[in-house]
Amino acid sequence: MKFSKPLQSFLGLGLIVLATSLFSPSVFLGPDHSLLSRAHAGFFNQDLELFEEIVDLIQDKYVYPPNFKTMFSGAIEEMVQFIKDENLKLDTLPSGQSLAWKNNRIWFQLNYDQDKDMRDFRRVFYFLLDESKGNVKKAELEVAAINGMMNSLDPYSQFMDKETFEKSMRDTEGKYGGLGMVITMKDKKLVIVRTMKDSPAERAGILPDDVFVSANGQEV
Repeated sequence: MKFSKPLQSFLGLGLIVLATSLFSPSVFLGPDHSLLSRAHAGFFNQDLELFEEIVDLIQDKYVYPPNFKTMFSGAIEEMVQFIKDENLKLDTLPSGQSLAWKNNRIWFQLNYDQDKDMRDFRRVFYFLLDESKGNVKKAELEVAAINGMMNSLDPYSQFMDKETFEKSMRDTEGKYGGLGMVITMKDKKLVIVRTMKDSPAERAGILPDDVFVSANGQEV
């Protein structure tokens, strides 16, 4: 993903996926004939905060003006693939798109307006969540949508939750060890980046680019 500042190269910095408890769904038709649950309709604007935060970050940080139609299309397509049900059908029509599942159908038409596309995305999201009858977790479906949206930007964009981001930073930057050295993972090997002054590692003669082969007689 392309950003104007090097330090912003990881969109996942500080973003944490939080599992949210859901109310028992009961379905009704809204005024625009969209299929929503009563619980979701009542708390509609308070949900999907993580997804909306990612949309705002893309709009603010991405080097090119975002194509909202492409972004939300990617999010919806990824959710459909995530559910993996052959009876779930996403069709493109002259007037827009339709999503059919379990004898219910929803119509939507994405364009290049962020607010309008976000409303359509919410309708699709809760349609899928309600029709899954509890077999799909909200947090997992939301992350699938985020991944689909990120994949629509370019081959290099990705979303990282807190755990994945911290692991990535450990793998790329290394961390201090009790022996006074910084190590990193390179080609599936533990490699010394540097040693601390007057540390046990320095006194033992360990040098940068040394590779850990074994410890206590066991391969590492």
